[in-house]
Amino acid sequence: MPADLIRVLLKALPTARLVWHCPYIDVYSSADGQVNGKGYREFTLVRLDGEFWESDPGCTNELTVNKGDDFEGWDSWKDYNREGFDCTVSFAIEENKIVVTTSNAGIFVKSVSTIIDKMDDVYASLTGDQIVLTNIRIEYKE
Repeated sequence: MPADLIRVLLKALPTARLVWHCPYIDVYSSADGQVNGKGYREFTLVRLDGEFWESDPGCTNELTVNKGDDFEGWDSWKDYNREGFDCTVSFAIEENKIVVTTSNAGIFVKSVSTIIDKMDDVYASLTGDQIVLTNIRIEYKE
């Protein structure tokens, strides 16, 4: 079962003042591998605050979000994001299931996407509204 580990330094920009100004992971498929590329199908968007959107009927999603003992509230969480932090996003792939897990500032997120339609390639993109992504490191373990 292959697993990709992406470590990325995240920082919300100074104008980011809402909880939804946070990074997210886009799990998708397209003919050219590009977000919004030819034949683009968005299976799920998983935000690091624990919200997600299902976009394609060819996929079912289960999301688990837990607040740990170190979660000090959303104002503290927003401040943490503005300062910037190292974050690990892990992917596990088994047949047609993609499991994405991450945690930051006391929020633990696990998303399980089951892709119903047969897909040759499925991609993940890191992005967000009013955020900065730097120093991305990808590690592949078999």
